[in-house]
This record gives sequence, C-alpha cells and structure tokens, in this order.
Amino acid sequence: MGSMPIKKTLQNDDNALIKWCHRIAVIWLVLLIGGCSQQQPGASIDILRVGILPDQEKAAIEKKYSLLFNYITEEIKIPHKIIYVSSYQELLNQFHEKKIDLALFGGVTFIKANQQDGAVPLVLRDVDNQFSSIILVSSNHPAKTLNDLKGASFSFGSRLSTSGHYMPRHFLNNQGIHAEEFFSEIKYSGAHDKTAFWVRDGIVDAGASSSGIIREMFRNGTLSPNETRILWETPPFSDYVWATQKNSSTHIRNLLQDAFLKLTTSNHEHKHILVAVGANYYLPASLDDFSSLIKTINNTTLDQTGSTDAS
Repeated sequence: MGSMPIKKTLQNDDNALIKWCHRIAVIWLVLLIGGCSQQQPGASIDILRVGILPDQEKAAIEKKYSLLFNYITEEIKIPHKIIYVSSYQELLNQFHEKKIDLALFGGVTFIKANQQDGAVPLVLRDVDNQFSSIILVSSNHPAKTLNDLKGASFSFGSRLSTSGHYMPRHFLNNQGIHAEEFFSEIKYSGAHDKTAFWVRDGIVDAGASSSGIIREMFRNGTLSPNETRILWETPPFSDYVWATQKNSSTHIRNLLQDAFLKLTTSNHEHKHILVAVGANYYLPASLDDFSSLIKTINNTTLDQTGSTDAS
C-alpha cells in the first residue's frame, strides 16, 4: 500500500516527459518547414516568363529557341511563356517592371539590367566569350579595306546592341574611323538580320552586324555570298548571357542553370537544341565575364553612341 504514491508519481513524470518531447518535436517541425520556405521563395511559380533580345525577326527567334524551351520546361517541370518585345529598350523596360523572369540579354543590355535592377548572370554559350562583329558589304562593292568605305552610307543595328553597335564602333575608333565623320550617312536598323538585308538590297553600302547571326544566315541560305560578303571582322569580346531577376529563388536559379549545363552534343536530342542556338555547350556566367565590356562602355561617350535608343 505504501508504494502506490511513488508509482503514481513516476507515471505522472513519464506523462509530463512525453508531453514535453511532443512539444519540442512540434516546434522543430514548424521551424524546419518555415526554414525551407524561406530558402526557396518563389519555388512554386506557375509559369516561367522568358524575354529574348529581338536581334532577329520574330520567326527566326521562334525557330531558334523553341526546342530549347520545350526542353527547359520538361527539365524544371514549369511551363514557360516567351515574351516577345519590339526593341532592346523594351526588353530592359519589361525586365525592370518584373514582367520577365529570365532574359537573354546582349552584353550591353545585360550590364544595364545588372546596374539598374541587379540582373543575375546565369549561363552563356561556349562561343559567347569569343564573340565578334563583322562589317558587311554587297558582293559587288569595290571596297577591299575599311578605308575604302570613306564616304559610304553605313548601318549599325540597335543603338543598345553590343555586336551591332557598341563594339564595332569601338573597334572602328581604334582604326581611326569615327563614324559620323567618316561615313556619309548613318542608319540604325534595330536588328542584325535587318542590317544584312539593308546591305543586300542597297539601302546602305555597308553595315555592322553579329558575326554569329550573319554566318548562320549564310549557312541556312537566308543570305547568299553572291549578294553580300564580309569585309572585316573585329577582335573577340563577350556578348550574350541568360540572366534572372535578383529576387528569383536560389532553387529556381539552380534548376535553370542545371538544365542548361546538362545539354551536351553527345546526346542526340540535345545536339539539335545546341545546333539551333549556335552552341556546343553552356557555361556558368558571372559578372567577371563582362569586365572588359564594362570598361569599353564606360569609355564610350554619348556623342559616339548617338545618345538615345530611338531606333
């Protein structure tokens, strides 16, 4: 009889211990769930909104990137929507307004998006660190050197284009050719393929364009060597890059980057995707990839670049 109170006390202690352990487990579970949700904000986005630099006609852009984003959607299990914009400036504006989650920028537009909105570089193609611009003329044009273009009419692409304006202007300056003084007329086409068509059709005598896009146009027959030819090519520089919003989740960035980096020419389906976008593979991108371009932009005056992006 005397042992009953002791037994009852032990039982009460056991119950209290069980309740205390249960409370601790619940607290840890709440903290764990809360921590995961903080680590992956935005991980459950319904649709990935993709903006692509309008450096070619819409049909060419659709053809180039449709396979890539069908693959990306399958890899990350999130549907996508391509946001087509009419100009380089509109791409910057929509990214600034957070209407675009992932954007393919040129070097100059990326630097502006990074400086204005903290755009985070994600990946670039293996060829994008060794990009170049070319000067096109018609096949029957007599020019053999750049100096032979003195007094000719000339076209750049968009005023915000890296390979269609900033870098060819920079390298022309290095050759002692200051566009406004050297050429009789300067036009801004707004796109690389349009510059090529202007040269082909005699609207201008010569034009600056992306070497990658022009060679692609020669390969697929959009341009004929019987109509246009490359007069001169610049030294290499860094250009295109895929970038995300600064507030995009680490989870989404990792999913996207992993999907791009998995692409390999040893995989038959992947090879078709890579050929379409003009790459052998993708590489992780960083702001350091554009350090030289940043210096070039900072050393380029407004007078040299036409001051506005009106075209």
